[in-house]
Amino acid sequence: MTLHQEVREYIENNFGVYSAAKIDDFAKEFDPVKQPKEFLDKCVDFVGTLLGEEAANEKFNDFYKKYT
Repeated sequence: MTLHQEVREYIENNFGVYSAAKIDDFAKEFDPVKQPKEFLDKCVDFVGTLLGEEAANEKFNDFYKKYT
């Protein structure tokens, strides 16, 4: 599974299909393969608006460890 797929699945399972569509937009802006940190930073900013910055950073910590 790719970074984009993993993050999209996480978002869809926790916040719904409409929120997951935002991940696709972020992937167009920052290629998850070539720019994983920038892609994840954008995702964290988005999830931070839903959960708060600290919770978003905690949720995405494993993605950063695995892909950057």
